[in-house]
Amino acid sequence: GFGVNTGAAYGWLAESRDAADVAGGGETIALDPEALSAWDSLAPLAENDFERVVAERHPEIAEHVAALRSLGCIVAMMSGSGSTVFGVGESSAFEFVAAHAVPGDEARYVRTRTASRVEPLSVIE
Repeated sequence: GFGVNTGAAYGWLAESRDAADVAGGGETIALDPEALSAWDSLAPLAENDFERVVAERHPEIAEHVAALRSLGCIVAMMSGSGSTVFGVGESSAFEFVAAHAVPGDEARYVRTRTASRVEPLSVIE
């Protein structure tokens, strides 16, 4: 496999933000606690600032994300500062990807399950 140097990824992100003249994070939104228990509600909120700048230097990341999205994953994206991509979807998507792995591709596929329930949230003031 390949590794993405975390320090370099932070540098690429900083350069990207400087070039775009962006001053820090995005807008703040309030979330309905009930929405946190459904992937369909969370999917539009899922983003990773590192994904674009890292994928520019490691296009295989974008290829894996695109493959997972084309298989119907509700969420497909890079995790952290790189070298791991994940998808949330039906088990058939995982089975398809694993069965069609490209010979010589060093990607590893690990199947996991999400929690079947979410602990109730309570507001702390």
